[in-house]
Amino acid sequence: MDTDVSMKPNYAEKTRPELRKYGLSHTDDQDAFYAFVDLCHAENPNPRVLSLDRLEEEIFEILQEKGLIKSENL
Repeated sequence: MDTDVSMKPNYAEKTRPELRKYGLSHTDDQDAFYAFVDLCHAENPNPRVLSLDRLEEEIFEILQEKGLIKSENL
């Protein structure tokens, strides 16, 4: 039996935060990276792509909705 072969975790059993943490600590494990990307895509198959200008606007809108900033602070 080849003892150099390491057992890889079952990525399907991991949550997105668990996969992220595992992937960051095992940067040479491409399977973990692809499992993380697949899971992110499964959770949000149609992500919005924003320009940097629109992203800034969205961040301000979210902060306003949460009451963290007021419009007069802008």
